Amino acid sequence: MQVTIFFCYAREDEALLKKLKTHLRPLQRQGLIDVWYDRDIRAGTEWQQEIKEHLNSAQIVLLLVSPDFMDSDYCYSIEMQRALERHARGQAKVIPIILRPVYWQGEPLGKLQALPTDGKPVTGSDWYNLDSALYDVTKGIYKVVMDFTSPAVPGERQKEIAKPSVITPVVQHIGDGILRSDKLVRPDADNNIISGTTPPHDRSNTVSSIEELQEEMNYIGKFINVYRIEREIGRGGLGHVYLARPTQLPGRTVAIKLFYSHLSEVLKEGLLFQQTQLLEKLKHPYVLPIIDVGIQGKSHYIVTEYAPKGSLRDRIQHQYQQPLPVQEAVAILSQIGQALAHIHQLNIVHRDIKPANILFNERGEAQLTDFDIAVMLDSGSSKKVNVMGSPPYMAPEQFEGTISRKSDQYALGCLAYELCTGRRAFDSPNFISMQFMHTVEKPIAPRQFNQELPVHIEEAILKAMAKNEADRLSGTLAFVSALNTK
Repeated sequence: MQVTIFFCYAREDEALLKKLKTHLRPLQRQGLIDVWYDRDIRAGTEWQQEIKEHLNSAQIVLLLVSPDFMDSDYCYSIEMQRALERHARGQAKVIPIILRPVYWQGEPLGKLQALPTDGKPVTGSDWYNLDSALYDVTKGIYKVVMDFTSPAVPGERQKEIAKPSVITPVVQHIGDGILRSDKLVRPDADNNIISGTTPPHDRSNTVSSIEELQEEMNYIGKFINVYRIEREIGRGGLGHVYLARPTQLPGRTVAIKLFYSHLSEVLKEGLLFQQTQLLEKLKHPYVLPIIDVGIQGKSHYIVTEYAPKGSLRDRIQHQYQQPLPVQEAVAILSQIGQALAHIHQLNIVHRDIKPANILFNERGEAQLTDFDIAVMLDSGSSKKVNVMGSPPYMAPEQFEGTISRKSDQYALGCLAYELCTGRRAFDSPNFISMQFMHTVEKPIAPRQFNQELPVHIEEAILKAMAKNEADRLSGTLAFVSALNTK
């Protein structure tokens, strides 16, 4: 049977509601749930009566809690009160979903178990990104749905939901998630992937099947090789990241990235899985140490040291579109520039430099991570490859399927621009316009946004972001030197 879900929300939170609906889509495709909110009301219908009927018949009522929700007389005093009455009678299950920071712990909401875990707002800094928070919400809702549908879900419901498949057109995406031209992968930020043509199904960036959801929910406490999984700490475009401990060294913590099983064919061609001897050569003070790689069942995994002080993306988000202090920004860029110089000596191009792929160790040092789409150059200085990367940081040639060491320098220049201005050099919700900006448009001079930025740093950033590779600096160490030389 389908469990009916009613959304109670403030209009200001509609964008977050739609994002949550996207995450719930797999459950809807399996026939487990049917969702409704007031945008489903048809023209000419008495809207108040329609809302009342759906609210009185829903089995689960989701209260999307935010400052605007708490301020709304209609949401708080009418819809929520009616929902709580039905909850008290056992006619419905009411679940508060904390969208944005607000005091909600008093009566009457405080007595209800809220989502996400511990009632941390989905937009708060406790989460790896928005998708991680909404995934946590989805798991919580799924458990409640299973309570309604017990006994266990029938076997025919265990089919995969719109598993990403091979597509020929160039895949487009929005934001700083990963783009690739040959296979559709899920983004690692709160953004969607769009194909060049309309796919036969809506491919959401949530789990691909109920079976996968059940498996991922049960990973805690299990082993991957000799590593015992303790908790999930992140969710990226290619898989989940877990905190774990090796059985022989229980006092040590590591991070394990477990890739989605449907990517196994792609990952077999991955640099680290093809050439495991590189693990030792990659060692550098500013490269997050990679401890192990392997395969667990159908899924590839990478084990790295645990970086306890978060990511550069976290720091940027906490700045609220304000630049980092110049000294801090230059220190981070210098460390990552040195890391890139090291891997470039090994003929490796990272090709996915972005804030989410820079973590901070216990000493607060920046470390480069995520070599998932890195490639090794052949005898030449450039290489033809599939179009992959994160468009806000992709060099013009990368959009055309060519990469070189200077492609990483361009990305580092884009990152420097963002750290020193509080905004991206180029930003668009459309892949084609993003490509045009990187290829044709000149970035606005950074000092127009941050007059305290020294002139020599502005010049270094713009030099690294030159459209033509030949016009860029000789390498990332030259960029680091330019940043530090007045």
